[in-house]
Amino acid sequence: MTTLDDSETDTLPSKYSTKSLIPALEQTPSQGTAPPSTTLPLPPKAGIEEEQSTKRGPGDPAPDMRTLWKLADLDNADEFKDKIVAKITHAEDHNFIIINEDKTRGKIWKCLVSEEVLSVSSSFMRSLIRVPTEDQTSRIQEPSKGVSSLRAIVFEGVKGLYIEHDAYALQAILRIIHFRPDTKLWEISIPTWAKITVAAEKYGWVTALQPWKTIWLGNHRSSFLNPGHEDWLYISKVFGSHHQVDALITLLAEHCGVNGTVISRYNLKTKSYRSLDTKLWPEERKGMYIRCYEALQFLSWAY
Repeated sequence: MTTLDDSETDTLPSKYSTKSLIPALEQTPSQGTAPPSTTLPLPPKAGIEEEQSTKRGPGDPAPDMRTLWKLADLDNADEFKDKIVAKITHAEDHNFIIINEDKTRGKIWKCLVSEEVLSVSSSFMRSLIRVPTEDQTSRIQEPSKGVSSLRAIVFEGVKGLYIEHDAYALQAILRIIHFRPDTKLWEISIPTWAKITVAAEKYGWVTALQPWKTIWLGNHRSSFLNPGHEDWLYISKVFGSHHQVDALITLLAEHCGVNGTVISRYNLKTKSYRSLDTKLWPEERKGMYIRCYEALQFLSWAY
């Protein structure tokens, strides 16, 4: 079994039956009424050739996944075969593949997952898996909050998705939704929680992770004001928590300086400033910080 820790990152039997990749097309009855003594032949069934083409005997070749999934421009991801460093099994009865590329680590993982689990855990994933149109994939192509690429693929004859994202964060979510979390997930750091939150927000797993929010919130309840935990402003927004948000904004306004668009926090122990990465901060909370900072600066000048 392959695992990933915070520097690197296997099974739930599916209780759902696999659905056909080609929905049966309803037949439209022929118009008009046949003479009483005449039996007219029924019109050809729509989609009958397509249905028959998916049935194969012992010696028949495997069907073309591009036809089955009805995505003409589906990418063939066999190019990744020689680049995969490990295979991670999240479901023993896997019927779907996720190719996870972590460009920061410079590695690619092959993840064996359940299509049904993905569909149940995320409405976004369900819509993408069932009807993977070009529009659905193109609208999440542009880089946003650490996720720069997702596309539908076929790998070794099995349909799947290519996802470029932090490997530990994505594998953590896949473990959770397949009911296979390891003990390390109980005590993740705030920076790791932020990376998990990015993937959860992007791919619709926030609701599925709500029970884990309670666990992680309890572990960090008294540490959100510590240096290095500033992304709580983002995490709390996504997961709907207000715990210590106002206190953190006030503290940052008191101990941070602003130079143009750069916000730097003063560390009392090292007696130095550290530039903060604020790209994940929600605009409204960044605005609250700026207003609080300016108010404190005005008061200091006035007195």
